[in-house]
Amino acid sequence: MRIYCDGNFDLFHAGHLRQLEALKSTADDVELIVGVLSNEDARGRGHAEDPVWSLDQRTSLLRSLKCVDEVVSPCPAVPTESFLEVHGIDAVYHA
Repeated sequence: MRIYCDGNFDLFHAGHLRQLEALKSTADDVELIVGVLSNEDARGRGHAEDPVWSLDQRTSLLRSLKCVDEVVSPCPAVPTESFLEVHGIDAVYHA
């Protein structure tokens, strides 16, 4: 099962990690795909300013995690049917 979760992931912290690990552990066969929002889209989700960490920094950190199988960066602000089909996503988690 391929699960998709997106977010800003700025100033990554233990809560982010627990969320991703929990998604990965929902079943034995989970592939976790994580989307990283662009600075512009992060502002569109209620952030007044650009993220502190650059898109490249946030992407690199997420790619280094054992629980993350794939990173889409930047990701669409709203995943479309087409996006889900292209990436073979079975479920979407949105916090």
